[in-house]
Amino acid sequence: MPTVNKKLTGKEKLKNPADFKRVSKKGRRYSSDNLNLSVLKVGDKTEKTRIGITIPNRVEKSAVKRNKTRRLIREFFRLNKDKFTAGTDYSFYVRKNVFTNYLTMEKELKKLLKF
Repeated sequence: MPTVNKKLTGKEKLKNPADFKRVSKKGRRYSSDNLNLSVLKVGDKTEKTRIGITIPNRVEKSAVKRNKTRRLIREFFRLNKDKFTAGTDYSFYVRKNVFTNYLTMEKELKKLLKF
């Protein structure tokens, strides 16, 4: 069984607001009841796959709950890195914060990403 990296590196995260905008404007969009996903191919298969997560204050007032949701999405990405296309940026936008545990969030993401 292949080993999974224990941590996301800085190169695997969208950090710059311009990157988020570029993925949102030019990327292909997918939606579910609680999430929007924008996907943009940015390079060849040798490039890293990057993810970005946006959860606005109006969706969830509590910073603790917003951060928990971010951690859950990052954990899903970390455990399923091999299923994501290399050289692609993924931007997750949470519309409703209903993710109280990993299993709920995993089911929604697998449905959205068609894993």
